[in-house]
Amino acid sequence: MSQTGQRLSDKIIIAHRQAVEDGKAEVAEMLIQALEIDASYTGGPQPELRENIQDVEAAFSLQAEFRARHGRSQ
Repeated sequence: MSQTGQRLSDKIIIAHRQAVEDGKAEVAEMLIQALEIDASYTGGPQPELRENIQDVEAAFSLQAEFRARHGRSQ
């Protein structure tokens, strides 16, 4: 993913991956919540029409694995 023309959700996914890699559980949790909000947001001047949701699904899978490793449930 490049920075130019990047969706907010793409930036959240990158930040989430870094939080997981750094072992920052609370930050990762907040970012996955932000991703949920952004993914469900409707309206605005340019609604997001994402055709490929593999990155979003991967972020949620990564969070589930991270929660399992760190004894957290959600």
